[in-house]
Amino acid sequence: MLKVLFITLVAVGFAQSIAAKEWRGLVPMRSTRSDVERILGKPSDPRRGVTRSYTLHDGRYIYFSDYGEAYIVFAKMQEVTGHRHCLESVGPDTVLMIQVSPTIEQSVDQFISDKKKFRTFDPSEPAGLGYVGYVNEEEGFVLQTFKGIVRELVYLPSKADQQPCAGYYLNPEEFVSLMVHPPMSLKFDEYGDLAFLDEKARLDNFAIQLKSQVRSLGFIIVYAGQKAMVGEAKTRSSRAKDYLVKIRGIKPGRVVALDGGYRESFTVELFIANEGEPAPTPEPRLDASQVEIIPSSKNRTRKVLH
Repeated sequence: MLKVLFITLVAVGFAQSIAAKEWRGLVPMRSTRSDVERILGKPSDPRRGVTRSYTLHDGRYIYFSDYGEAYIVFAKMQEVTGHRHCLESVGPDTVLMIQVSPTIEQSVDQFISDKKKFRTFDPSEPAGLGYVGYVNEEEGFVLQTFKGIVRELVYLPSKADQQPCAGYYLNPEEFVSLMVHPPMSLKFDEYGDLAFLDEKARLDNFAIQLKSQVRSLGFIIVYAGQKAMVGEAKTRSSRAKDYLVKIRGIKPGRVVALDGGYRESFTVELFIANEGEPAPTPEPRLDASQVEIIPSSKNRTRKVLH
């Protein structure tokens, strides 16, 4: 019942006009923990269904649904460290911020009817990757978007209500900022020339991770070895993608198969990157002139078609 109720509440909250300085009847700096529990119930188990890492304690609640995640922050010492005046001015269970992360794609136009009321900024580091942030400081509303699709909505107090904790709300852009990591830090797995039965076990783990990170893309880079059959890397990368799509149910657009060229030995690399992050690029270590191409007619003992 709670899950069904929350899906309804989130859908209604998302559909509200930005003119409303609240999310489902909850208003930062005016609502409290008891209001949250009265409307949404007890908080969700942070180990279930989460698409990111959270450190939860009595200063933070999170709620999950098939529609999205709602993350609520209260005025507690661990949340407003360095803003002692805030703790002295408001009750410890006062709602400071509500962050909603939709998993259903919705365009920015569904939330902003008049962009003149919003200041825009680039929330990503490095910049220029396609992210756009919108902030309306008067109404306390901040959005993070990627290529026109809303990724985060943050409900803050109106400008008039922020004064007791003005330092906490000094830079509203920070609530939706993100650091884009270099692609090599996103490597999920690497393996050699496995039989397909063994490779499928590695791809199963890859699929599980992709399904848990709903806004991520998977990259398969295959390098043929110094002795290779014609088109071997392309064949193997395509086979791995077909398995993920046809057997494991990953959408085709979320998996990219790449022929990486050649290395000393046959190698498969699996990467995961969030939408908008730089895609991993192949790093071959041998030139084609250094490779012995073995015609398929020789039937070299390989595991390619197993």
